[in-house]
Amino acid sequence: MNYTYFDDDKKYIQRIRGLREDHDYSQKYVADYLCTSQTMYARYERDASAMPIRHLIYLAKLYNVSTDYILGLTDMPSSYNELASAETAVSQKSCSDSRYSIRWKTSDNPSHKASDKSSNKSLDKKLTKNPDKTSR
Repeated sequence: MNYTYFDDDKKYIQRIRGLREDHDYSQKYVADYLCTSQTMYARYERDASAMPIRHLIYLAKLYNVSTDYILGLTDMPSSYNELASAETAVSQKSCSDSRYSIRWKTSDNPSHKASDKSSNKSLDKKLTKNPDKTSR
């Protein structure tokens, strides 16, 4: 199987080191924030160990940037709060402008009552035919 190698797939290593240095944090300080050792955090920056997703999330909050920025998916270091408020605005707009509506099945609808009763009868028949199977 052939795997495609992307040049930017390790961009997060440069980003986490650059962000740490820009904020004048030591590796020890960031490691303590992540509840890990300084040695382990140094391994993340050297790409000797994979960084857990929870650490990515914590770093985004520490530096007030998006996880996409840390991962190198975008060059805009939008803050977590800016992205959260923009996402809320988009989701509210998309719900109100939707072409489709969702109709939930309710027990008040007479067409559903008949089908519910027939399915319940077939279930009752199955249960009464095999009583020992249901008692397990």
